[in-house]
Amino acid sequence: MEEIIKQLGSQATLAKNMRLALRKIGKEEENPSRRLSILKDEVKKMDRYLENCLFDPVFKGRINSELKAYRAEISSLEALVKADFGRKLAENLKDQGFSLEGHYPRLRTSMYTFVVKLDANKVDIYYGPEFERIDTVKASPDLTAAKLLEWDETISGREFD
Repeated sequence: MEEIIKQLGSQATLAKNMRLALRKIGKEEENPSRRLSILKDEVKKMDRYLENCLFDPVFKGRINSELKAYRAEISSLEALVKADFGRKLAENLKDQGFSLEGHYPRLRTSMYTFVVKLDANKVDIYYGPEFERIDTVKASPDLTAAKLLEWDETISGREFD
């Protein structure tokens, strides 16, 4: 009897967590980066919950079919966010005389390399081709460009013998 009660409790908790995750997924979000982060986190949770729940297979199938649309949205949002980040960073750097080259996640300008990790919401800035990491900043095109300009001033402003 105790085992049944324990299992019912865990299934009730799973159902509650699934309901909360589905509500977060269904909630509108204007910011594409934030929406992408929410979708990735919550769909991942739902996959884990579905593995552990004892729901009827037909009902699980209905849930999975709903999640399929959100997985497609994740793919399209990833492409949008990556392109938007690169475009904005290129614009910010162009104003300062730098040109951005490369493909996501590795972008280059002058003697610097950016490794963009949107999933972790960070950008590593390297001097050279990932030779020496000089900084890590939040994944914001404005902040990344500003930090690069600071480092460029420090590095290129030194006097050499």
